[in-house]
Amino acid sequence: MAQRGPSGHGEMDRRRRASSNYFELDADRRRNKSERSERLSKRLDTMDVTPATFKGSSLDDEAAVDYCCEFLKAKFGFQEGSASNQREHVLLLLANGKARCLPSDPADQHLVQLGNKLFSNYRSWCKFIHTSPVTYTGNGIPNSTGSGNLHMDVMLYFLIWGEAANVRHMPECVCYLFHQMLSMVNADPQGHEQQREGWYLDQVVRPIWREASNMKRRNALNKPLEHVKIRNYDDINEYFWKQHCLSIPVAQVGQELTQNHGKTFYEHRSLFTMVLNYYRIFQFNIMFLVLLTVLAFAVTISPDGGKSGWVQFGRIGDVVEPYTTRDLKIAVVAIPFSLSLMAFFKCVMEVCHGWHLLTSKESSATSSRSFTYGSALATRIVWNGGFAVLFGTMIYVPLNQDKDTTLLDNLYPLCGAYILPGLLVLLTQAFAPQLINGTFAAKFVREGESCYVGQDMTPPMSNQVKYIVFWILLWIVEAITSYFILVRPLMLPTLSIYAMTLDYQNSLVSFHNVGIIIALWLPVVFIFNYATQIYFTIFQALLGGFQGILMKTGEIRGAKEMTKAFR
Repeated sequence: MAQRGPSGHGEMDRRRRASSNYFELDADRRRNKSERSERLSKRLDTMDVTPATFKGSSLDDEAAVDYCCEFLKAKFGFQEGSASNQREHVLLLLANGKARCLPSDPADQHLVQLGNKLFSNYRSWCKFIHTSPVTYTGNGIPNSTGSGNLHMDVMLYFLIWGEAANVRHMPECVCYLFHQMLSMVNADPQGHEQQREGWYLDQVVRPIWREASNMKRRNALNKPLEHVKIRNYDDINEYFWKQHCLSIPVAQVGQELTQNHGKTFYEHRSLFTMVLNYYRIFQFNIMFLVLLTVLAFAVTISPDGGKSGWVQFGRIGDVVEPYTTRDLKIAVVAIPFSLSLMAFFKCVMEVCHGWHLLTSKESSATSSRSFTYGSALATRIVWNGGFAVLFGTMIYVPLNQDKDTTLLDNLYPLCGAYILPGLLVLLTQAFAPQLINGTFAAKFVREGESCYVGQDMTPPMSNQVKYIVFWILLWIVEAITSYFILVRPLMLPTLSIYAMTLDYQNSLVSFHNVGIIIALWLPVVFIFNYATQIYFTIFQALLGGFQGILMKTGEIRGAKEMTKAFR
């Protein structure tokens, strides 16, 4: 980047232009001299790469790009070499797009396609901060149609990007610069206000880059500072996720970042990081095992519990002595109790993981330190903890009093009250995320209210259906095999051990021989958690082989090659 001159007024020192940094061959010099006066559109016609209907069209890309390039270069002081480079860049992109168009396409089809690709993130950014996208509204572009005004938008974006240096690592910052500078163009369509060459680089890009370069600071031992003590590209880029940034002129944004924008992006690592990353998998496996265990208990105490195969499920819901319907209800309560208890533990670990962020005295509106995130986390703790205590009471009181109570009669309404809100949020997030993004309810799923990235990552419905069908089939196979091999054979011995009266010197394990029961079931818990990976490997290999056969790709020459797929 150019340095300020000794005058201190931002004038650039004399330095080498881009062309002086390269060797120029005699052949290149002769070719450039012969083609200097030959327009790009004429060379394209000579190569016969444009459709016949476009030749001689009223839409002249080269004339429009030349006008926009000269206008913007004078308006914002883009460097001569950079402007020439981006001019050629835009013309080649438009020429490539025009070469791919069909003769039946509109004359400006290539320009519209380039604009849609180029401004897709800009339009999403405008939607996120609740503002309208800006387009060029002036006149004067030669040989342009209504959509031909896109030449100004495209040229401005490439000129901004061309001299943005490492600011390119902050896409929303580039969107902000484009939005503000195009608004300046619309406010002065005649270009009366002009800047010297290098103004954009010196007054706009350099202050932003200077703030981002602080990440290279070192401590007294000449070691890089911890990421919590420096601002990086993510920190600065998050500033442009708020509508407030539109009130700051581009020439003052560097000063604004210095004075009023601190550290925002935190990547806190602790003992709970790994647990929280995989907690969802373990939670699902444990709940799956709890469901199978409750099912096995209900089958075992039913009149057909002694039968084998599918016949044993014939009279599920009925009980035989010495068991009663109270025991069956308590077993069913164990399902929502386990779910609420595990959700409560997850919330507690999230608090421990980000305690220093939630209790920081520094004001911040970021996703990890905002009031909405803290309040949503507190709501989840109270919600899951309250229902865990309620369901736990529904289990403890009947067992302690050894009789049926009215608490168990309210099981299904309470289960519905606990599960329904979260189920609605998850279904909405899966099938209609646009209804939940940007609302407080998104805090229960992800940082949807204040986090720009990841807003539109929902895969197509066809891919979701394939994914869901794959896992449902896998879980059905795992449920059947795990039930008949792991869970069902242990249920009758567990009930027998639970009913035994044994004398222990230590009262810690004397409650219905709970220590022996834990030792009996602990290997099953470990095996069940790992079994999903085994089934996934088998299903993945089978599905991949089937798809390979349909696609007629790959070759299996024997059992040796078959076994390699499972390694």
